Amino acid sequence: MESVLLFHLNNLTGKWLLFDALVIVAARYFQYIVIAYALILTYRTWIRRDPELNPHLYLDKMISQAIWIGASVFLAYLISGVMKITFAIPRPFLAGIDSLFIYGGYNSFPSGHATIFAALTFSMFLFHRVRGWWFFVSALIIGGARVVAGVHYPIDVAVGYLVGTFSAWLVCIYIRPKVGKYFNIFND
Repeated sequence: MESVLLFHLNNLTGKWLLFDALVIVAARYFQYIVIAYALILTYRTWIRRDPELNPHLYLDKMISQAIWIGASVFLAYLISGVMKITFAIPRPFLAGIDSLFIYGGYNSFPSGHATIFAALTFSMFLFHRVRGWWFFVSALIIGGARVVAGVHYPIDVAVGYLVGTFSAWLVCIYIRPKVGKYFNIFND
């Protein structure tokens, strides 16, 4: 079933130059826009201060957000790396699927991009609820484009989303309140 889905999605490529270009941009370069937007939102937390309030209040909040979002993404990256080494499933283009571009090493499962952007999405939802939807849609675009491009299997992306969401939940929902009790800067 997974191979059939990958075949049909990947079969969309190679027919229209504009579609192929959009898939390549979404799969390879769109991630930089998403990361820049996350950094801008975190920075805006600091500059959005009221002169009558404590000037360090928003700086502490920005630092806290950056630490928790960074820890979520880092944990997701570590788990993904361990899983890639453990399972060692080859990428689709190594199994005969035509790819729009050659990317990364040998191992495909789980998708590191899907894992990292799922962790980023879940973390951003906690700190920026309304804008969190933009990150959700962005993560879906990046993951879907990587499947269409023939760089990942659909299961790679799906498991990447699960691992990333779990990592962010573990860091931001489970660990953050426990650490925040002892260190005020880590609790916003």
